[in-house]
Amino acid sequence: MRASRQLPRTIKDARFAPAVARFREFQNLRQELEETKTRLADRKIIEKAKGLLMKKKNMGEEQAYQFLRKTAMSRNLQLIEVARVLISLEDSLT
Repeated sequence: MRASRQLPRTIKDARFAPAVARFREFQNLRQELEETKTRLADRKIIEKAKGLLMKKKNMGEEQAYQFLRKTAMSRNLQLIEVARVLISLEDSLT
């Protein structure tokens, strides 16, 4: 009796292994998509902040990027955080 009880469990596990693998792959793809969307949204914010610096401070694109980067490094912040603050300040002043 004992062997017959274990056999269906083994068959069941083997039968569902491809579905479980596909589900895990799907979950990984979903996570990768969310991370990509976040990076794209962050990139847009950084580009907007660079544009503000270029317009308001008459900086070139590389100079604006380096300004954001140096500011982030000196304050131990992420570049996206500095960009958000800059945009927020500009919005509150207009």
